Order: sequence, then structure tokens, then C-alpha cells
Amino acid sequence: MRRFDIDLVQEGRALIDLAKAAKWFVLSLGWNSAVESVASIEAGGTLRTSVLEDVRCLETFCEDTFLRYMCGHMSRHGQAVPVLRHYTTIATADAAYLGTRRYRAWYDPADVITRCQRHISNGRHEGVFSANRVWLDHLGKIRHRIVHGQKDAKRNFDLATNALAARVYPPLDLAGFFAIGTLPQHRG
Repeated sequence: MRRFDIDLVQEGRALIDLAKAAKWFVLSLGWNSAVESVASIEAGGTLRTSVLEDVRCLETFCEDTFLRYMCGHMSRHGQAVPVLRHYTTIATADAAYLGTRRYRAWYDPADVITRCQRHISNGRHEGVFSANRVWLDHLGKIRHRIVHGQKDAKRNFDLATNALAARVYPPLDLAGFFAIGTLPQHRG
């Protein structure tokens, strides 16, 4: 099964390329006021693609290392102590980790900590997610806003950006446009 986040990143990169081409076309026609709108779409797309790519890399790294710890692999910090047992292969650890699901997300720190505690006793992932819980929770809300356009996602995004950067961003609504495949509308 294809991961939706990889598709979103690819669509985001395609949108950025389209915005760049449109910018040069608009410049060639002398429509300078339209260039600012295209540039803001390009900048927003670049930022959103970057955040999605960072979240994807974080999730991949966390899942890959967690499964290896479940199999008894060691790191410079030692070997993880399993709650039940070490698994013999990555595939069996993955099956135990996923349970009945096809995919487990890593952007909700509370869920990650609980999941880690079910498989590894006082492990590195649990410690890192616990120590960075507030920041990771804000990152999860930002990620959620990028791919969803609901009012709740907007409110949580504003709270997260205000907490992290001490500002709320302007109302250029680009949220969810990767998922629905349409260009955003400026709400000025």
C-alpha cells in the first residue's frame, strides 16, 4: 500500500514547479501584482512540503529504529528491554507493532508513548517523546493543518504557531490543497 504522505510531498513539489513556471509567465506578461500572489503560493508550498518531508523522515526513522529495538538490536545506548520478548525478525516485530492496523502514525506523542510502553520497558523512544512532548504535539498540529482544512485544525494550528513562533500566520488558506488537488483561494 502506498503511503499518502509520499504522494502529498510529490504533489507539493509539482505545485511548486507549477508556481515557478506561472511566475515566469506572469513576469513575461508584465503582470507584477500577480507575481506576489504566485510567490506566496510558491513559498507556502515549499514550507508545507518541507514540513511534510520532515514529518515523513521522523516517522520512518522512529518506526525503523523501534522495530530494531523490538528485535533486540543494540545501539550505543545499549539494548532495549522488551515487555514481552525480543522478536526474531523485523517482519514479526512489525506484525506485533501494527496489530490489526496497516499503519501507525508517530505525530501524536501521547499515542506514541503508550505504544512504546506496550512493547519496550523504559525505552529510548518513550524517553525522547516524553521529553519533547509539547514541541512534538505542536508539530503534529501543524502537520494536521497542512493536510486538513477543518476549523478545528485551523484553531490548533494558530495555537501551535503562536506557542512556537509567537505569531499567528495570515489567512492565506493553503491547508488541504495537496489533498484535494485544487489551488488555494486568498481570503485577504
